[in-house]
Amino acid sequence: MYKVAIASSNGRNIDLHFGQAKEFHIIQVDEKTGRWEESELRKIPDFKLCEPDFHCRGHGGDTASLKTIAGLLQDCPYLLVKKIGLYPYRILQQSGTDSLEAPCELDEAIRKLNAYHTRRREKGRDK
Repeated sequence: MYKVAIASSNGRNIDLHFGQAKEFHIIQVDEKTGRWEESELRKIPDFKLCEPDFHCRGHGGDTASLKTIAGLLQDCPYLLVKKIGLYPYRILQQSGTDSLEAPCELDEAIRKLNAYHTRRREKGRDK
């Protein structure tokens, strides 16, 4: 089993940019079967990484705020988002979370992610 954080407005679609998310759905995936279930909803502090008009500052963003979010997600080897800037991507990666852009339905994303995860494990790049 491994955990995946999801940036979603409804828990069914990956439809939020990293900087738009006010919470992350945490999914547990059984790597052998590909079955998943939501285990929790993690709210993040209100850092205002995005303006109401969706002009995201998460691309450069506040390092301390990004590191706080990375700390909240450090037990999740993956984060699925609609979009993420390079700077928050790097901060999360330094904390052990790979961010993947997957603007699609959750079932499809988890199916693709689990295949990716399995290939990584087979090549010795465990998460």
